[in-house]
Amino acid sequence: LQQWLQEGVLVKSDKPALYIYEQTYRHPAAGEGGTVKTQRGIIARARLEDFSSGKILPHENTLSAPKADRLKLMQACRANLSQIFAFYSDDQGLINKIIDDLVKTPPAIDFRDGQDIRHRLWELNDSSSIGAIRRHLQKRPIFIADGHHRYETSLNYRNQRRLQEPGCSGEEAYNYTCMTLVNMDDDSLTILPIHRLIRHLKNFDPQGLMNTLARYFSIRELDVSAAEEQGLQRLLALMGEHQGQHCFGLYSGGRKCCLLILKSREVLEQLGVKGSEHWKRLDVSILHSILIDNILKLGEQEWSEEHITYTTDAGQALRLVEQGRYQLAVFLNPTRVQQVRDIAHAGEKMPQKSTCFYPKPLSGLVINHFEE
Repeated sequence: LQQWLQEGVLVKSDKPALYIYEQTYRHPAAGEGGTVKTQRGIIARARLEDFSSGKILPHENTLSAPKADRLKLMQACRANLSQIFAFYSDDQGLINKIIDDLVKTPPAIDFRDGQDIRHRLWELNDSSSIGAIRRHLQKRPIFIADGHHRYETSLNYRNQRRLQEPGCSGEEAYNYTCMTLVNMDDDSLTILPIHRLIRHLKNFDPQGLMNTLARYFSIRELDVSAAEEQGLQRLLALMGEHQGQHCFGLYSGGRKCCLLILKSREVLEQLGVKGSEHWKRLDVSILHSILIDNILKLGEQEWSEEHITYTTDAGQALRLVEQGRYQLAVFLNPTRVQQVRDIAHAGEKMPQKSTCFYPKPLSGLVINHFEE
């Protein structure tokens, strides 16, 4: 990083600015026939706020190991090398009008990446436009979509620096973090489902598991295998048709896969599951409460790579079970943006790896360097 700064590979902007970042993409599961969508966000520094303030809201639990790794990186580089992905509400489109005018001009950066996503970046340094955006966002909560570990790491780093510098003003660069902020009221946000792969279950009995699951779910068997891609796509399509009924796909090997549809959410009361109605309506909450915690007896402390691995690639999940590297693959429908907002507003957290926002903001397009 220091070498790039010295050689001019990275150049500091000569005036205060926000950056408008546009990504044009297709849904990765739809292929060439998918609808083209455009997501526009604002890259900016945001003042770090403790979650208790209610100004910046999380929705997902975090693990300690990734935060320790990110803290070392921040201590070494004294910079935000990538942006936290977050969203805000602008149902009247006030900020959109500013952005729409800017993107009619030539971008500073324009390229396609290896996934055929087009990235374009504009520098917005008009003080009146920046002021209008700041005033709008100051009145509204910011929801963290992706980057919970990085945000909590930024808080930890800020707190460390404040201890080291008791006379700090609160305006030092480490009191801020870099974010890409997207309007959640646009139809541009895409959330991919994150499927679960489970292994290292002792005395695993697939038929016994199905008998137990039958207490809670209606079960339908389907023919499926990694070599028969259409079978998997049929399962996922059926899950999409039943979205809202809390349905899952389950595969434990062989040529049969099961579609599970929850019989009644009253089972959560019977199991003593705590949480708001919004939390209990989440597919991922139902899955973890019934299957992961109650049936498989994997406590929260074990929700790690020891037993559970996560993937957005359903085909990969199926193949890994077929190969015997995992015992179970559990397929989910995607969480909806409204659900993320409801959970964050309620001050609750989803289980680890509940959402995967797509596409990700690229690292390194804009870097927030903590200059001394």
